[in-house]
Amino acid sequence: MPSGIRTRWCADRITAALAGELAAPTADSATRIRITQALVELTGTTAREVLRRLAHDDDRVVALVASALFRVLDERPPEDRSGDDP
Repeated sequence: MPSGIRTRWCADRITAALAGELAAPTADSATRIRITQALVELTGTTAREVLRRLAHDDDRVVALVASALFRVLDERPPEDRSGDDP
């Protein structure tokens, strides 16, 4: 598997695992906020999509953090989005 495809595959698996933790009924607000912050470090559109959905989360604090982080990612110049899917 070429390294670019492998990297994207790994990022998608990590994102899926984090999204699962976010949906867990036992996850407290602080944990969900930290996981939301971690999504910013991942490349690709999958993490951005999870952040976009979290911007409408029932937990207002999680929604505010996700919304702010999504805006920051969205405002990055295209050359700074090196891992984003086309």
